[in-house]
Amino acid sequence: NGDKPSDGLYKSRQNKRFEISNGILVNEFYVEEHEQQNGEIIEIDNHRMQQTKKGNRVWLNNKPAPNGEYKIGFFSTVSVLKGLIR
Repeated sequence: NGDKPSDGLYKSRQNKRFEISNGILVNEFYVEEHEQQNGEIIEIDNHRMQQTKKGNRVWLNNKPAPNGEYKIGFFSTVSVLKGLIR
């Protein structure tokens, strides 16, 4: 329709998240999902061709994940502070 998209983060059905700023696509993330022991699923935004690393956003129920430790593999966890891997 020719309208600029609003600034923000948008998730697609193909497990990608797009960051829009000033109506322009500035980042594309690949969403990695990890089920927790309680059945909840966290989502980690990874940049293209990069693995999970410090500073990546972590989501729980479409909101920044609360501070804490989250399981991302059989013997692997990430520590989250203010919705970011620390």
